[in-house]
Amino acid sequence: MEWRVKVRSVLAMVLLAVVALLTPPVSAVGQTQRTGSPGETEAERIARETIAAVRATERSARNTSLAPLTPAQRQRLAVTGALAGRWTSCQLPEGFNPVHASVLPDGTVLLMAGSGNDPAALTAGRFQSYLFFPDTCGTYRLPTPGDMFCSGHAMLPNGNVLVAGGTRQYDPFYGLRTSYEYDWVGRRFVRMPSMAGGRWYPGATQLGSGDVFVISGLNGAGALNTRPEIYHYRTRSWSVAPYQRSVPTYAHMLPTAGGRLFFTGVGFGGVAVRVGFLQPLTGSFQAVSGLDTNRRDQGASFFVPFSQGHKVMVAGGGVATTALIDLYSSPSPVYKAGPPLDMPRVYLSHATLFDGRVLLAGGQDRLGNPVRTAMLYRSDLNRMEAVAPTSAAHQYHSNMWVDRTGRAVLVGGNPTRGSVQRLVERFEPWYVNVADRPAITSAPATIAHKQAFTVQVRLAAGTTLRRLGVFRLMSTTHQFNAAEGDFTLSAVSTSNGPGWSLVTSANLTPPGYYYLVAVDSRGVPSAARIIKIT
Repeated sequence: MEWRVKVRSVLAMVLLAVVALLTPPVSAVGQTQRTGSPGETEAERIARETIAAVRATERSARNTSLAPLTPAQRQRLAVTGALAGRWTSCQLPEGFNPVHASVLPDGTVLLMAGSGNDPAALTAGRFQSYLFFPDTCGTYRLPTPGDMFCSGHAMLPNGNVLVAGGTRQYDPFYGLRTSYEYDWVGRRFVRMPSMAGGRWYPGATQLGSGDVFVISGLNGAGALNTRPEIYHYRTRSWSVAPYQRSVPTYAHMLPTAGGRLFFTGVGFGGVAVRVGFLQPLTGSFQAVSGLDTNRRDQGASFFVPFSQGHKVMVAGGGVATTALIDLYSSPSPVYKAGPPLDMPRVYLSHATLFDGRVLLAGGQDRLGNPVRTAMLYRSDLNRMEAVAPTSAAHQYHSNMWVDRTGRAVLVGGNPTRGSVQRLVERFEPWYVNVADRPAITSAPATIAHKQAFTVQVRLAAGTTLRRLGVFRLMSTTHQFNAAEGDFTLSAVSTSNGPGWSLVTSANLTPPGYYYLVAVDSRGVPSAARIIKIT
């Protein structure tokens, strides 16, 4: 048996080497050399590459087992140490494919599937969405009025979730023009005006104004939608941007303090992703170099903890490398190499924990095998550390977020049509079981930028309050979190004594709901209180 394992290992290494040799070359500025058909436009190429990547995904992992590992298998992957943490599990309803996840102001999570990668469900009009309750692992089925499968979504200032686009047709895929707001108080989807063009696999992110910028996606005829649109939450209306731009589907874009959006270089398919700063209102673009974009298919992109939105890391996406960039280090910032991962992986999910570490988990290797090992990125040491592995496969269409206790919740996995991972896995960091965690006993329900406020925190004997911070409530799909970032509050003086103020730009911390977390002098974080920022 042992020699067979060794032979399989050698064969896998040979196949990985062949894949590397066949990977398209990268130019000096980190952009893939173009190999499209003569006369093919960039928009046509992106649409073709998107469909090709979807088909490759469907073929890549047909033999994946969704069953949990046996105790012996878990033991072989076991990790020890103070930060190893542990995973607990429960299950979602049979046949439900949680493609989209958004944390709501009451702590529940909106999970949307729509037709859930099932053409028969679209034909029959069977669409699914659930509310998920992290504390109990319970679910509540929601009436779902349309196919929100592979839509774009983002949080709004009132806590509702904007849902833009979805699936009009399978094989080839066409996008819908429809939009909805999920009313988190009434627990229902409310139809909003339609967009000018259809969108399947679009990107969506909230601007500092609270409005939502939507870009890319395949339109109602299967071509790339090159005209961005903005959803105006106050009037519940759409406007079309005065420019066109060909942007890959589900491209990762993070906000910056000045109002521009930073395209990290990660997206779906990973071949044609641009890297740089986009001015969403005018379309002006500043390119950034230093990243091998042809190898960043559905990796992770996130703000480096404690950097106040200044630094960004990209991790994985078919490779075992990471890259870091300081967006404000110079007028022309450049990516630099970061610490390595344990292995190459796509479909890599991430979540920033309350202690400022980033959990990286889920995904599959370049041969289509699920990856169950997990890692923590420690920004203070700029290194990756192994933690307890997941017990089951979480590949394509998986999602991860952090609940109010500070646990990371990993759901889903859809390696091929008709195969759906029901297992929910919850990572409990070291601090979850600390008996005397600090506790926020009093805080305002609403705070405003640059206005002082006070909080009351119950602390363990002999400890002091080290830090108070806010975390945006996550809204994630296809390995990207459209609500990103942790931001430390500034200590100030008030008439009532010591206080705190959010001095970060509203472009980085747009209006909406956030976790408020206190950290004591031991580095132990509290459970979160959900507050509203105006």
